[in-house]
Amino acid sequence: MMQGQGRRWMWATMLPLLFGTAHAQGTAAARADASAPFAAAWTAMGTAARDWVMAVSPPVPAHWPPDADGALVRYAYAWTLRLHIADGSEVAAPWARSEGKPGEAPRVEVIRRTLESLGIQGVRPMLPAELQLAGREEEVAALLTSPLSPASEPLIRAYYCKWRSLNGVIAATLVPRHPEFFAWLRCR
Repeated sequence: MMQGQGRRWMWATMLPLLFGTAHAQGTAAARADASAPFAAAWTAMGTAARDWVMAVSPPVPAHWPPDADGALVRYAYAWTLRLHIADGSEVAAPWARSEGKPGEAPRVEVIRRTLESLGIQGVRPMLPAELQLAGREEEVAALLTSPLSPASEPLIRAYYCKWRSLNGVIAATLVPRHPEFFAWLRCR
C-alpha cells in the first residue's frame, strides 16, 4: 500500500477484486488498458480523488449505427465504499471522456475537475456466466468498430444489457449521451 493511503483505500481497491463485483468487470489487463489514457487526468485531480477508485465504462460507439471509422467512446468515473453501507458503493458522475478509432491513441477530454456523487450502486458477487460475459469486452468492442452484422447483435446486446443491469447508476448517465445506441439495445 502506498504511504498516506488508509484502510478505506485498501478495501475500496481490494474488495471488488476479491469478490468480482460489477466495478471489476473484465480482465485485469483490459481494465488497465482502458484506464491508461485517463491516468494523467486522474492524478491531476489530486485530493479531489482521495478515497475514490477510478473506473472506466465499456466502450460505446461514437456514432450509431457504427460506421466505417469505428470510433469508440469511454467514460471515466469513480466509486468508493462507505463504511455504513455493506452491499453498495457510492458512484461519482463521469469526470472524463475518451474517444478514439482502432489503432489510434484516444483523445481525452476532462468533463469536470471534481467528483460529483450520483448515489449508491448495489454490488454483489458476479455469477460465473456474468464473469465470462464481462471478459468478452475486447471482443464486443471489436464488433462495434465496423458495421453491424446479424451474427454480432446478440453478443453486443447481452454484454451491454448485463453491464447496464449491474451498473445502473453510471449507466443512467450514459443513456442520454448515446440515446440511439441504448434504444437499440432494448434492455429490459
